Amino acid sequence: MKKRYVQFFALVLLICAGVLQMAVPGRAHGYKGHADFWNKCLGIDIEATRKAGGYDDLKSLYKVAQNLIDVYRNGAGAETEYRKIQRECPWFSWGDYGHRLLFHWGFNNAPKDNPAVIKQIENCLDRGRSGNAPLNIGKLRNVIAGSRYINEKTYQRYVALLPSDYHSMLPPLVSQYAAAHPQGYDPKPQRWSEEDEQAQRIRLQKLTLYKTEQRQQLEKTLLSLQKTRNNTLINAVENYTGITRRGSGHGGAANALATLIYDIHMLSDYDSSAAADAAALPPIDRLERDLIDNGLRRLAFGRGKSSLNSALYQQFSDAARAGRGRSNKYRARCLIDAVEKYLPQILHDQYAEILRSKGIILKPVENIAYKEAA
Repeated sequence: MKKRYVQFFALVLLICAGVLQMAVPGRAHGYKGHADFWNKCLGIDIEATRKAGGYDDLKSLYKVAQNLIDVYRNGAGAETEYRKIQRECPWFSWGDYGHRLLFHWGFNNAPKDNPAVIKQIENCLDRGRSGNAPLNIGKLRNVIAGSRYINEKTYQRYVALLPSDYHSMLPPLVSQYAAAHPQGYDPKPQRWSEEDEQAQRIRLQKLTLYKTEQRQQLEKTLLSLQKTRNNTLINAVENYTGITRRGSGHGGAANALATLIYDIHMLSDYDSSAAADAAALPPIDRLERDLIDNGLRRLAFGRGKSSLNSALYQQFSDAARAGRGRSNKYRARCLIDAVEKYLPQILHDQYAEILRSKGIILKPVENIAYKEAA
């Protein structure tokens, strides 16, 4: 009988796991989901690429992109990027947004302009909602505002997290306070003198300055990380596809392809996520502009401008904007449809031989847009 119960519950768990797996969209999450999505958007013929010997390079490129966007491991024993950020700004956490708060801003969009980043900074610095961050600003403010002096344990905890220039905004140790007030020391913390209140105001002013400087420090840190990671992806595009940075005044083709690979990942996240899970993603308007202006425009014109490419670019823009006024998820789907239709044509027209030299083979295209443009 006991064995039957065990078998029954095992079957129930198996069924539940299957239902949950069916309920979760699979096209965007994890390396394989994103790799399949990239292949479709770029028009890659995987079997032909395998036979031509380019599959490993293509896989390496996708791995670089995936790691830069979603993975925060830097090797055994190394700090994650998240911990590096918290080392500079110990009050910061990604809160309810999760990992998508970092490096999901769009390839060429400034992190400080991302609404989710702005809101989370406010949560941490102004609302005391720091999540798992080492330093909770709300609690620190309560200590500064409500204490004439603090014990050794509290003092050391904050000293370990604050720059030395800001140790003075902490209330003094009990021993320090008593030594400074040999005649008037009152161990009852609720009895504040005018001198105590003035010292408190100065400490709170210094806390305000600290928050301002820390906001700027986080913006600087995120931008520096973004520049480094963007450059890593551009180098990977050059190395694994043969498409170089050199191009016309519109910008290098490798930069454009890196933009598209990065932002296609954002689109797939939008396409596969519930609204709450997509809250940290870049605004769809900015993502659209980045894809079109820094991705398709540069890629189409990167090796010489032609009337056909100009017409193709305009058609892509018109198709991408067709979803305006609808939900972000619907607009992401419109952008995906446009990318899947037009990006392979531009790659096939201008870069097929370069890619073939690396063993990366594109699927044949019908060139409908070129016929319409002609």
